[in-house]
Amino acid sequence: MATDPLQHRAYADLVVQRAADQLHELLKTVAATIDPFPAFPGSMFSYGIEIAPGSGAADRFGCVVLGEDGELYELRIGLDVEQVESGNPLAMRSEERVQIEDLPPAEYVGYAHRALTAAVDYLLDRHELRLAAPTAEPPPDGSPGPGG
Repeated sequence: MATDPLQHRAYADLVVQRAADQLHELLKTVAATIDPFPAFPGSMFSYGIEIAPGSGAADRFGCVVLGEDGELYELRIGLDVEQVESGNPLAMRSEERVQIEDLPPAEYVGYAHRALTAAVDYLLDRHELRLAAPTAEPPPDGSPGPGG
């Protein structure tokens, strides 16, 4: 291995870039398996899986979600002041998903890993719910079963 510190940093940068690229592809693959994609809790129009904030330094984004396309978005929920006079709560609500782009690879790796963890947790929870749900199959003896 080289003894030049700049070569060490360049190698480290390549490793992080490779990890970011692989996580990006994995997020797209996992997101494609989630059907239907969940609505964001409390939102009226937006879909996404919330990504937990990172530890350490404060995130520079608000609420970050994984979109159905495997991309990362900042979900902005607010009040559309132009619609206040309408008195219609739906018209007054503003929801916007803004794609997070051009993150440095090291920062993307953190977000992507947390997004992948959240997506897998969602899939596992959904799988457990399916396993716990009663089946609608008739009893093997052909009788209608309880209530039938």
